[in-house]
This record gives sequence, C-alpha cells and structure tokens, in this order.
Amino acid sequence: MEEHALLTKSIKYRDVLATAVVGRGTTYDDLSENLDDLTNGEVDFAVLAALGRIVALQNITSEDRPNGRKFVHVANENLPRTKLFQKYRQLEFELIFESASYSEAVAYLNANPELKEVQDGYLEVDLYNPFSGSENSDYTRWLHGFNKIFESDGRWPVALSGDAKNPFDRLTAAKDLHQITDGPLVSVIMTSYEPEPEAFMAAARSILNQTWRNLELIIVDDASPNRADKLLEKLIEQDGRVKLVLLTENGGTYRARNVGLEVATGEFVTGQDSDDWSHPERLESQVKYLLEDPEAAGVMTSAVRTDENLSRIMPGLSPTRKCEVSFMAPLHLAREVGGYLNARKAADSEFRQRVEFYSQRDVGVIRDALYVIRLMPNSLSRGDFSSGWSHQSRRAFWNAALYWHSNTPASGLSVRDEPKAALPIPPRFQITKPSLRELDIVIAADWRMSHGWQRTAVDEVKFLVARGLQVGMMQMESPNANARTSAKPNLQIQELINSGTIAQVTSEQEVKIANLVLHDPSIMQFPTTQESNLRVGKIIMAPFDLPSDSNGEVIRYLYDDCTRNTQDYFSAEVEWSFLNNMSQAIGEAVDSGVSVLPRVWPLVLDLETWSGKNNLGNNSPRKIPILGRSCQDIDLHWPMKETIQQLWPTDDSAEVWILGDARGALRNLKEKYYADNWISFREGEIQPVDYMRAIDFFVYFPSEDSDENVCREAFEAAAAGKVVFLPEKFRNAHGDTALYTNPEGVAQLLEHYWRSKESYQAQARTARDALAQMFSDENDLEERFRSLLALA
Repeated sequence: MEEHALLTKSIKYRDVLATAVVGRGTTYDDLSENLDDLTNGEVDFAVLAALGRIVALQNITSEDRPNGRKFVHVANENLPRTKLFQKYRQLEFELIFESASYSEAVAYLNANPELKEVQDGYLEVDLYNPFSGSENSDYTRWLHGFNKIFESDGRWPVALSGDAKNPFDRLTAAKDLHQITDGPLVSVIMTSYEPEPEAFMAAARSILNQTWRNLELIIVDDASPNRADKLLEKLIEQDGRVKLVLLTENGGTYRARNVGLEVATGEFVTGQDSDDWSHPERLESQVKYLLEDPEAAGVMTSAVRTDENLSRIMPGLSPTRKCEVSFMAPLHLAREVGGYLNARKAADSEFRQRVEFYSQRDVGVIRDALYVIRLMPNSLSRGDFSSGWSHQSRRAFWNAALYWHSNTPASGLSVRDEPKAALPIPPRFQITKPSLRELDIVIAADWRMSHGWQRTAVDEVKFLVARGLQVGMMQMESPNANARTSAKPNLQIQELINSGTIAQVTSEQEVKIANLVLHDPSIMQFPTTQESNLRVGKIIMAPFDLPSDSNGEVIRYLYDDCTRNTQDYFSAEVEWSFLNNMSQAIGEAVDSGVSVLPRVWPLVLDLETWSGKNNLGNNSPRKIPILGRSCQDIDLHWPMKETIQQLWPTDDSAEVWILGDARGALRNLKEKYYADNWISFREGEIQPVDYMRAIDFFVYFPSEDSDENVCREAFEAAAAGKVVFLPEKFRNAHGDTALYTNPEGVAQLLEHYWRSKESYQAQARTARDALAQMFSDENDLEERFRSLLALA
C-alpha cells in the first residue's frame, strides 16, 4: 500500500490505513483528530508509520506535512529502533528540519545517532548550514562537512566566494588547482532561455574554471524574448573559449543542444545546465576515463542535489543521483546517432541509452559527485517527480525508448537522416501542441504484468484495431498487481504503442474517447489525485476477476466505490458488463445498485498465436511429463499443502513448471525452497508461448475457497495442443477444451494420457475443435463488440 499510494498519488488509501491502525472502522480525519486519545494497545504503529510517510510525501493538501509528521512521530516513539524502521526516523528528522525547528532537529539527531552515519553525515551537516537561519549555524563546520562528499572520493574541496544573492552561485574551487593544457578538445553545450544572470554566470564559470583547459563552451540561446545580450557578450569578452549561438525560434532544450552539436569542434562533447554547477575536476576525470577506456561509449558522473542555500535535506529524496546532463561521449558518436530526439523533456537519458545500444558499448559511471544540481520548485522537471512518483508522460517516454533501443538493430537507432519521430513522443513533451485526438476505445489497465488476463486484453486490442477502430491504452496501476514499481508494460502492448498501431493515453492529454473500458476495477478503488483532461463518452467496467474470494478474506474491489470514483474522475457514467461465466457477479453488482448491461463481455483468444508443434506425451524422449501451472505471488491462488502435493508432485515422478511467481505455493507448503523438480519462471524469464509449447499437461486447481471458474492460461495450453485438467466448476466456461476431475483423480488421468499417444492426440483435437467454436467466429465477435460499445 505504501509504495502504491506514492506511485499513484491516491488519497483513498488513507481511510483504509486509518482503520488498519486502530483495528476498527474509522476515517483518516477521525484518526488525525483523536490520535492522542488512543492507547498503545489500540494502535498498530507500523501501519501508522506507513500512513504518516504516505501523507507527508504525497503532500497534496496544506495539512499533509504536519499530519504526516505527527503520525510518524507517534509511531517512532513506539516502534523498535531497528534498521527496518530507520526510514521513518530519517523522515521525521527531515520534516523537523523542513519546518525550521532546528533546535528540535539537533536534539532528535542526538537521540538517533545512527542517522548521523547516513551518506557522509549530510543530515547533521545541514544543521550547521549558515544560510538556513539555524541558531546552530557554523560556517567552518558546515563547509568541512559539505566537502566530505568530495574529499571522501579524493576530490578537491569547494569554497564560497563573491557576493551573489544565493550561496549556490558562490560555489568555487577551494584553492587554485592544477591545470591541464594538453589533450583533446572538449565541447561543452549549455542552452539558455531567459537566464537568471547570477545562476547563469555561476554555471558558465564552473566550466571555464575546469582543470581541463582545452575546452569550448557553446552557449545556445533558445530565442529568449529578452536576449540578455550584454550578459552573453560579457562572458565572451572574459573568455575566448566561449561560442554563442542565437536561435530565432524557441524549440526547447534538446533542439538547442542539437544546434550545439552541429557547431561543436571537440573530440568529446558533454552538457551543462545553465543553473547547475560542475566541480572543477569534472571534465578532467571524464576525459581521463575515456582515454583510459577507449572501448567505452561515454561516461557520466554522479551528482549531489541541493537547494539555493546548498541544503541537501529534502524529505523523501536522496541527496545524490546519477547525472544525465554530465554524459560525455565522442563527438562523432553523438552525431552518428543523430543527437537528441525532438522533445521538450526527458530526452537526455534516452540519448545516453541510444548511444549505448547503437555502439554496442557500455557507458561508464564515475561514482564521485562531480556535479551539483540546483533543485528549484519551478524548474522544468521538478513537477515531474516526487518521492516514489514520476509523471505518467515520463514513464511512457522511458518505456517507449527502452523498447525501441532493445528491439532495433544498432544501425536503425540513428535518427540523423530520419525526419520521422523514432518513437511516440508523449504530447506533453512535443514541441508543437498536437490537435485533439479522437479514439473509439481506450482500455485502461495495469499493463506492467503479462499474466493471462493481460494477454486477453492485448488480444482484444489487436482484434479491435484489425476492425478499423481507433484504439488506445492507458496505464493505471492496480493495488492487486505484483509489480511494485513504475516498471515497463508488457512487450506486446509496448510494441503496439511504438509501431503507432495504438495510442498511449495519459490523463493530462486532451483526447476525446468514445468508450473507456476497464478490465480491472481495482485501479479505481484507490484512484489517483492527478487531474484528468480526457473527454470520455461512456465507461464500461468489464472485470476479468471477481470482486472477492468466497470466504471474503481477499477483497479486490467494491462495486459502488469503483463506480463512484470512476464517475468522479472521468466525469462520465459507468456501466458494468461481465464474462459469460460470471453470473454470480452479475447478481451481486445488481444488488449493489450499479448499472449492468444486459450483454456479456466477449472473451477474445488469438488461436494462431498458440498453435505449433505438439509434444504428444509418449513421443517425448523424457521419461517423466512436465506439468504446467500459472500463478501470481498470492497464497489464495493455491490449494492447501496436501492438495498441492497431489496435483504437482514434489518428487521425481514429474517435472513441475510454474509460469509466474510460485512463492504462494511455498508458503502453503511451509517450505523455504522449491523442490528439485519444480521450476518457477518469473516475469520475463520465458515467453508464455514457448512455455505452453514445452509443457505436456496443464493442471490448474485454485484454492478451495476461490470462486474462480475460468482460466485464460488453460485456454492457451489447449490451443498449444496440451491436455488440460481442471476442477468441475470450470466446465461451464471451458467446455470440451479440458478434462474435469477432483484432485484425487488427476494422477490416474495423467498416467493414462501420458502413456497413450492416441488418447492424448484425441483430446488435443477435441480441445482445439472446441476452441475453434468458441473463438473463431470473428464476425459474431465484432458484432458483439460494436453492440456493447455503441459503434456503427
């Protein structure tokens, strides 16, 4: 919950966690008001700490920081002082510091001395920052501590000089350093747009004062309305190594950098942002790295990030990170790949990765912090990131770029002679605002995983596109997904996005959507607070999963909550449609008061994907069969220990191949490790098609308490020509595509079909015939979709 709430910026978790804190129904507001009245025996302090961290780092309302701090404080007072909970103690200190309660911060740090050891002691160092207004300010002590990050790596310390308004702009070398005058010329490209004079001059001087003297600083002004000509001319007069390029049309940082690449004359090229600062040994270190390792495609440095007062404490953020703008590469290589993509944001990391894939060589990283990033509330990228969260458009761009790099021959990665965009640039990052796009259908889902129901959605997309419909996808994270981060979507859907077959839709876009379909209602159980500009005609909830298990221990979503949240977020009416086998869900939905369509949602399976050479039992050279089973890391997807051992042996009588995360089975078996005959294929370790073609049987029995009665992977296995065993309750949905029995009867059936080639082949043919009847009538399928979606 903690990670998902930060990833989605959802405030709906707050009431759920408030209830979990006290073990009974309550609201977040009630908990905030009455926290001091609760006794220790009533409070789960670990949950309270998580709630406090979520609230403080989401920072959506004016009360979030103080409320988050209060929750974390009470939790820390009662939690064990172990490494497990240290992040909450560090967060409390950061929140105290942010509130300028410096005496309290000193006392807190003394009471929690382990925090003084975090990353060169930067938490304590900031307490002495003379520019923070702290009564504990001590310039000498602060500067000594601030320099640890440089000196611990053997770098020269820095100092402050001059009378600039902001301490950041006074950064300089602590003393006159050595100078290197021999060696290759380095071109440093710095773009500007209405530069703030002191910050701009500090950034430029940090390059001109490098120990590596053989450089040219190419300043490309991106058509600033007020040219600041005097400022730029003054810099040219001070140092003849400065070149100035004045653009007449604003096109963004990366287009301006490409102009810099055109005029550069160095052997190596790198960048510098116009409000950051480079350590004087930065270029020297990078050039030496590339000279010593000529096989490297380039090298980047690490960076320390601070505010204008050189304070590094920012709640929830690490003070150090890799620095993309510092990337240095041979100029010829930068030109060969065609420079930066034509985007307003996020193109620097794409450029560096493309150089790697194009050259088939690694980019090195100097771990030393040789760059200082100025974090400003109004900076270009600041609004795209917070702790645990990044903007949808950023993620969409990264994922599209990674897919392009990973699935394109090296020669195809150069955009030098290709005017067309190499990958879909999110509208938010496009130089020219795109016109309003209209789509017939958008499927919103958590596309990060590739389990069976995701593949059903992909098949739907392909089918609808083939019928001439304009289709889009929207990534929305599900609390029930096993993916814990903003990981890339599955390869099938990313391929469709990159090829332009479908559009990727994010909430800030202006897109007109006739039909928005959600197959996982849980993504709207805890919806994001990010605003939506989408113009949605109607919304259909078409769940592939039941809302809960029969015993009520697992609740995936609630009909009324999801309906209300969806209507509020997208400003459109919601109707529900269910698969043919979900009659129980239909009744529950009607009873809950939501609108249910009279037509069932069609199930799509692309049979051609799964057909191939069969492994027909006793034709195999193996002496024992391979039994397949799909799963996620959820205990309740598995039956109890005795049933598992009956169905999927832990001895050498068969091999068991699990498609997915089988740790739930281990927990039910009360084992730490898989049996020698078990193999678990986690996400990305095997293609599902290859898996289905390799196994001999597919055996799927969920938990005894599960209401599940349809399995996409069972259809896939049957389509691949495998014999499938299912419980009797699956018969209505699967028909003749499988054989039905109880757990006790599986072993006997398996023995028969493993030994009898004729029986195996006969069942495989029967299953394929049944699948053809279910899924091959494309005209009927299209008619059903058009009827549901009210499309002509």
